[in-house]
Amino acid sequence: MKKNESLNLLLVEDDYVSQLITSRLLKELGHKVRVVENGLRAIEEIENFDYDMIFMDLQMPEMDGITATLKIREKENKDTLTIIALTAHAMKSDKQKCIEVGMNDYVSKPFTLDDLKNVIERNKKKT
Repeated sequence: MKKNESLNLLLVEDDYVSQLITSRLLKELGHKVRVVENGLRAIEEIENFDYDMIFMDLQMPEMDGITATLKIREKENKDTLTIIALTAHAMKSDKQKCIEVGMNDYVSKPFTLDDLKNVIERNKKKT
């Protein structure tokens, strides 16, 4: 993957303002972004479309980010899909729980454009 290549990103976030801000920042970095409002919708999305990376909020109605990640990781050939936790929880134990359930990385809210850029660069697949 080239350094400045545009990625197909899925943003899973239930808060409308957070959806707007986060998707705008990701688009500003040159990526394509699709937004869904909960973990159930995220699972449907990855069945129908290929994404390079998912940004997953943890606390959402219907299905939270932890449960959605566990279900995504249960499916075959989805173990290589990069999932980044987005959460207001900033405790070390929260980050560890995200990693334990199969998330690849973690970004605490509020985050900056540089925070998103750095987490994407750290987690891009090498091809």
